[in-house]
Amino acid sequence: APAAWNYFSTGSNIVVGVVDDAIERTHSDLSPNLWVNSAEIPGNGIDEDNNGYIDDINGFDVADNDNNPNPPSSAYGHGTHVAGIVSARSNNGIGVASIGFSCKLMCVKSTNSSSSVTNGYDGIVYAAVSGANVINMSWGGPGSSTTGQNVVNYAWSQGCILIAAAGNDNVN
Repeated sequence: APAAWNYFSTGSNIVVGVVDDAIERTHSDLSPNLWVNSAEIPGNGIDEDNNGYIDDINGFDVADNDNNPNPPSSAYGHGTHVAGIVSARSNNGIGVASIGFSCKLMCVKSTNSSSSVTNGYDGIVYAAVSGANVINMSWGGPGSSTTGQNVVNYAWSQGCILIAAAGNDNVN
């Protein structure tokens, strides 16, 4: 952790796709570290970078197919919490500090439910095609599937490092 802190504390270009319920882009600890898709022109309704997602400036909502990955209500707080762990602005006297310090946050809202991630695989694909270096998936369940493995393999083939949750079920 100390070596990572020193590496990322000076302005990282590492993009971390946080595939979760939603991310509050206006949060004072997160907004300075948002990934910006410079290939898109905000608000013009055109997909300039031809990645299949219109006006995806800071990320995308793959569940509702729009460019607003913000929480629709206060019930959607997990993604914002996770994004803070990944890359909250540190040493600013507010909020928390994160090990990622200045990594760029790609916001990927991957659900239309505040109780589960319904479109996680779509979120992984979005992050991979949009240039994420790392994809964070702080969600899961007891099952597995060929589809899930194929999606992970695809993201890996695009050069992404995938980080998945473990131990969230309070079982050994």
